[in-house]
Amino acid sequence: MKAIVHLEPKEFIETMYKEKGEMKAHPYVLDCGLAAMIYMFDGTDGNTYYLDRAFTACPEIIDHQNKELLHADIYRKVALIH
Repeated sequence: MKAIVHLEPKEFIETMYKEKGEMKAHPYVLDCGLAAMIYMFDGTDGNTYYLDRAFTACPEIIDHQNKELLHADIYRKVALIH
C-alpha cells in the first residue's frame, strides 16, 4: 500500500473507474459513538481510495459533528485498520 487517499463523491467514482477498483464497504465506529460505513477500493497503483463521507443510520447526528474532526477521525481509522 502506498497511500490512503480521501476523495469527494465525483472524484471517487471517476478514480474507481479509471483504476478499475472493486468498491467495498467497511464499518468503523467513529469517535462520536456511531457506527458508519465507509466506501473504498484499492487502486492498481497501490493506493487505497475512500469516499470522504460517513454513511450511518443516524445521519442527523453526523450532520452536527465538527466536519474537520470527523474527517480526521475517518482518515485515522481507515489508515490504521485498512
